Amino acid sequence: MRKFTLSNSFIKDRDDMHNVSRHLYVSVAVLGVLVGFAVLCVVYFTKSIVYNERVINEKSQTLSKLENNNKNAKDLESQVSELSNNSVLKHLSKNGDALSTISDAIPTYADNFAVGLSIERVVLANIPGVSINSIKIGSVNASKVDEENALMDNIPVSFSIKVDADSKSSIDQVFSRVNSSIRQINVQNVTVATAADGSTTINFDANVFYIPAKNVDLGDEVVQ
Repeated sequence: MRKFTLSNSFIKDRDDMHNVSRHLYVSVAVLGVLVGFAVLCVVYFTKSIVYNERVINEKSQTLSKLENNNKNAKDLESQVSELSNNSVLKHLSKNGDALSTISDAIPTYADNFAVGLSIERVVLANIPGVSINSIKIGSVNASKVDEENALMDNIPVSFSIKVDADSKSSIDQVFSRVNSSIRQINVQNVTVATAADGSTTINFDANVFYIPAKNVDLGDEVVQ
């Protein structure tokens, strides 16, 4: 039987190759870890940059809105001051407050009860020979009316009056009162009927308006 004897040089070469392979494997593994870490860093910093840009953009928009609101507030303050000193509005007000005249003319809510009360005790009050048959206030109409760029809701109102036979001249006063009311009464239809006793019944179908109040809300916005 033949015996093979490995020389020392061969064994040394084999060990060197094994060591090189092991070192190469470790180097590749470390390099892979480093590449993965580098990729994670790139992704993280990219997201951070994008996020910061969005935050800066939102802050810029907020600052622009605040500057614009500040300018509008100054303009509004000037307009309110001018209106509060308006002599015509002061004359129309019961207590000399010009701004209350505006709120009476176009309130900020659907004041159905006040509408009926105003027609009864202001518009048609103290007219000789005139009595009120009925006043009916409808529900708020969802449609909008654009008047001088202001969106207004309208409330349907119907009222019927009776004019005595000997008070025909009061009919003109009725129409004049309705037309000159501080609270705008937009008459859609009028019917006039004369009874056998000479009295006259006038039925009005109309709308009154109000402008819903504007709310200014401050809140937080989460940027993701």
